[in-house]
Amino acid sequence: MTVVEGSEPFQAADAISSGRVTRDFVRKKCKRILPGVYLLRGVPMTAARRAEAIAVWAASKPSSRCRVVLAGRSAAAFWGAKWIGDDERGACNSHHAVQALEGVDVYRDRLGEEDIVTIRGVAITSPARTAFDLARRVPGDDAVIKVDAMYRTRSVRKHQLELYARCHPRVHGARRASEVIALSDEGADSPQETRMRLAIVRAGFPPPESQIYVRTGDGAFRGYIDLGWRRWRVLLDYEGGGHTERAQLDKDVRRGNALYKDGWNWVRVRARHLRGDGLDRFLRDVRDALLAAGADPGELPALQGPAR
Repeated sequence: MTVVEGSEPFQAADAISSGRVTRDFVRKKCKRILPGVYLLRGVPMTAARRAEAIAVWAASKPSSRCRVVLAGRSAAAFWGAKWIGDDERGACNSHHAVQALEGVDVYRDRLGEEDIVTIRGVAITSPARTAFDLARRVPGDDAVIKVDAMYRTRSVRKHQLELYARCHPRVHGARRASEVIALSDEGADSPQETRMRLAIVRAGFPPPESQIYVRTGDGAFRGYIDLGWRRWRVLLDYEGGGHTERAQLDKDVRRGNALYKDGWNWVRVRARHLRGDGLDRFLRDVRDALLAAGADPGELPALQGPAR
């Protein structure tokens, strides 16, 4: 592995021996990421670059003695999953003992040949195995977010992941993986949308649809809304920071008016509505919207708790 436009991890020994860089350049201009693997100073470390660094390091190991396979978050980043934090630990798998690596979890799972794919010379866990490992190892709701992120790469479908989990019931953490997979959704469009969906489901509401396509009768709005229930014409939409800009605010007003005129109840959600007292108020707003739309109270959670 040699330097690629100065922005990717490289194996110093190879780069020096090939004459692409000098020892002095490596010492003064680069930072060590893993044993023998360097990155140009000033280049930010991303989840994808960390995965590439592990792959470069693994390439220096004799495959006959130590086969290293990208796994977990690093495999997800390699497959193109976007919701892997740049500060999160990387991961690889080796059935044989390897040296400890800073910032990298080394697993010793026994992988089947069907669990390993080789892309551009890099051994990586298959999409199904990658998502399965994320589901059983990543703590909390972040596991669901990571699995949703794998769906967005279009490399694995939920039914494929469910089948994989059923076929591997004896793997450590398989029960948790099945629980996470059950909560996952192929339509999730952002981590916050996943958190919103989980809050709705755990509160006891009927599972909402994701990415509902709406076209108002007058054609004033057409597009996708994060979550909702068509039968009650209630929509839930998470709004990030960009919705505070004037142009976006004007667009949201027009969209809200068009949806209201067409008979939709549109509940808008911000980050503060998904935690603490804000979450209680949000869930009550959702219940109120569904009741106003004609939902049977018996289908909705009672939401016992402090009054607003």
